[in-house]
Amino acid sequence: MQKSTGCGDKPDRLIPGTLLLRIPFHSVRNDPISVISTGAERQRGGVEKSLYADWCHHNATASHSGADSPLTFAIPQLFIKRMPLPFARFARYYDRFMERYVDYPEWVDYVERIFRRFRRQPKKLLDLACGTGIPTVLFARRGYQVIGIDRSAEMLAVLEAKKGSLPITVINADIRKFTLDTPVDAAISLYDSINYLLTPEELERCFICVHRALVPGGLFVFDLNTVYGLEKQWGSRTITRENEEIISIWQCRFDRQTMLSTLRLVFWEKLPDGTTGEKYEEIHQERAYTTDEVRQALERAGFSRCRFFHHGTFLPVSPFSVRMMVVAEKPRRHPMPDLQSPGKKLK
Repeated sequence: MQKSTGCGDKPDRLIPGTLLLRIPFHSVRNDPISVISTGAERQRGGVEKSLYADWCHHNATASHSGADSPLTFAIPQLFIKRMPLPFARFARYYDRFMERYVDYPEWVDYVERIFRRFRRQPKKLLDLACGTGIPTVLFARRGYQVIGIDRSAEMLAVLEAKKGSLPITVINADIRKFTLDTPVDAAISLYDSINYLLTPEELERCFICVHRALVPGGLFVFDLNTVYGLEKQWGSRTITRENEEIISIWQCRFDRQTMLSTLRLVFWEKLPDGTTGEKYEEIHQERAYTTDEVRQALERAGFSRCRFFHHGTFLPVSPFSVRMMVVAEKPRRHPMPDLQSPGKKLK
């Protein structure tokens, strides 16, 4: 896994069943919850992304020997192992909940407009971090052969249950380390899934895997929440959302120093008698990247002709864009004319 600033690269055992984290004091002082949770997950090799940061903050044993020395946190490993991945419990409600807020057919239409603009007619798609596969199913119904990759077994189980005879292949894998048996014509990743990669190293590793999975000339199309979007639109706020099945509270916090947006999702299932059931919590983190950071990671992975659009258009990304769409090409074997430059609205 990636090296984490301020923490050792290898787990440092304190006592059996405990992980020792050494984190710069100024980082913990500025944002203790996200720093401790991120440090803990990196010590474990990044396998679990959804530590309960509040628990770590209040229950981890801490010692501090000076203003400039690192804080030392001892976090029980047993607790860390039991943490679910994001959307583990929420997976069963995800489709019905999110379809109230996201126009997925319009997102698929937009991706197809991108294919046409860049003169591509892909037949086989890779849907990266596909989750429950709402767009995956929509693409398959439009005639594409789709491979969906996600590391959440719970999310993929929902996709498996609804795909029926559609040409969809489901793979349970980490998007930072996967391979395909045969290359695809295009790769997509929608609804800020790429923001869940929390370091430039993770971003580059994912892009390398995608590059290897594409045919020469294949396109990689994905969206990202922008720095402005995570800092200003999501920012630090609390909202409530409710449907027929659950009541949920979404608590967001953005740390400008780490460029991390931390979402604490708390929800209760509604019971038939009108009461609420057990309380569940999940921690989600997204990293805000600049266009330069994304371009550099793509180019290091071997991509060329990277384009950045204000989401939903072919206009350039502006300082006030909440979301951006990125289009990158795996170089062809022979030089081709440059792709069209952004600047026109979608028709």
